[in-house]
Amino acid sequence: MSTIEELRIQNEALERSPEYQRIIPEVMKEVYTQFVNERIKQEEKWLEMDDSDDPFYDSSGESMKVSISKRIAEAKRLLPSNPEQAAELFMQLGCCHTLWALQKCILKEKYDITWYTPAELHPEIKYD
Repeated sequence: MSTIEELRIQNEALERSPEYQRIIPEVMKEVYTQFVNERIKQEEKWLEMDDSDDPFYDSSGESMKVSISKRIAEAKRLLPSNPEQAAELFMQLGCCHTLWALQKCILKEKYDITWYTPAELHPEIKYD
């Protein structure tokens, strides 16, 4: 059996374990909270740095600055009660890697659990 197959089996057993099932809702809440806080920080920094007249508009015809400001406000409103929904406001291609990295880090640091991301377990697949 190859190493990757062993890791897949180990991860599957971990994800089915009662301990993992017990902690994963709290872990994911923390993952989404960290993700949203980082995105808010990035977008607020961009808004502070951007001194253009904002010639860009979103699909609804609203200026990007106004659109981003509204997204930040909505995320801050949602974050305390529903971090997953707040995170959805910032989801775009490639976010899965950021979320998985946060999940892996939290599981290791807080619970001493080694978890492997889908990308690590399936290197033949390109995730976006």
